[in-house]
Amino acid sequence: MTQLLPLMRYCFVMSSTPSPNNVMLTASGANFGYRGTLLQILDINAGGFVQTYVTCLGLGALFVALPMLKATLHVAGAMYLLFLAWKLTGASVCEAQMPRPVSFVQSAAF
Repeated sequence: MTQLLPLMRYCFVMSSTPSPNNVMLTASGANFGYRGTLLQILDINAGGFVQTYVTCLGLGALFVALPMLKATLHVAGAMYLLFLAWKLTGASVCEAQMPRPVSFVQSAAF
């Protein structure tokens, strides 16, 4: 029971706070409507489930046991953010129209 409360808090905060997922779903809903975005909504929830499940399996303990793995993940995440920033510098407003909704793998990974 002592481990269930932090998990419940995490799931509540993860699902109720504004995130990039909300922005992506809003843009998709504006471009493709509710029906075109419904699968993407379910995909994002599937990705959140997998993230929570892997965390419950002991991913945190793995990071405690192998601090180098955590540092590697931090560097990889920072490099990915820099890559996204670099891609955004060359983007124009005209390219904002998505030709189709994102795929299952793209939205679940997001």
